[in-house]
Amino acid sequence: MFSFTRASAFALVAAAVSVSAADTPSIQITAQCATTLFNLALSPEASACFNAPDLINAGINKTQTLADPIGAASTWVTGLCSNGWCTQPVLESFINNVTTGCSQDLQNAGIKVDLISNNMDNIQKAYRATRDILCLKDTSNGDLCAIDTLKQADQFAKEFLNFNTLFSLFTGNQFNTNAAQTFLQSTILPNAHQACTDCTKAAFTRAKQAFPDLISKGEKDVSDICGDDFVNGEMPADVQITAKNASAASLLATGKNAAATVFGRVSGVQLGAVVFAAALGLLL
Repeated sequence: MFSFTRASAFALVAAAVSVSAADTPSIQITAQCATTLFNLALSPEASACFNAPDLINAGINKTQTLADPIGAASTWVTGLCSNGWCTQPVLESFINNVTTGCSQDLQNAGIKVDLISNNMDNIQKAYRATRDILCLKDTSNGDLCAIDTLKQADQFAKEFLNFNTLFSLFTGNQFNTNAAQTFLQSTILPNAHQACTDCTKAAFTRAKQAFPDLISKGEKDVSDICGDDFVNGEMPADVQITAKNASAASLLATGKNAAATVFGRVSGVQLGAVVFAAALGLLL
């Protein structure tokens, strides 16, 4: 069984491949789910705290987004961090409505609705931690850590991944576990130390604050690669959480929320598809 570090290494490869991909499959959702998500996204607070306008724009302007996926991600994350967080009632309403109105879609995606409903507290905790991690900023260069990580993953893919490499991981139509293990040992793990940045240390530290028991299980593997200082629980001095420390509702009330209304030019199906993608990302 792969350890935490090995799983993370494969996650890095998956992220690199997705960033470098030339195209992505269309998201197919039911009419009921599209209607549910359309109604949810019309809520000013929900729209703001998920930064729906930039998310929708990225989904509509597909050619532009695929041409510059990192730029689209940067725009969305920047808005997400400045718009304020979802209040507990809004987050619960969003999740409850998604699990009800999109139950068939979630089932098709292999997500168990009961598992979501029975873990609401953990989902809320994970949402706040994930938002903080997305909004980490490297003060030494002024860049968002999430965007720097995407750039590094993209560069890793360009340096170490190619068609022949990926093709070698399969024998016929079957995944070749021996080839994958060789690739892991010869390429992924020797270069894993490149991920030991102040940004990733900050992300690891914030994740541990939210889920200490879970994250502590992987400390030994991470420490073996990045050193003991990486897992000491201290936030790096040159990384800060830039997520707006206020609810989207309070910012909307004072007119300080950066979210813009774009729904007048977006069809229900387009809006539903894009927000559904965000919902899957939150619930997975």
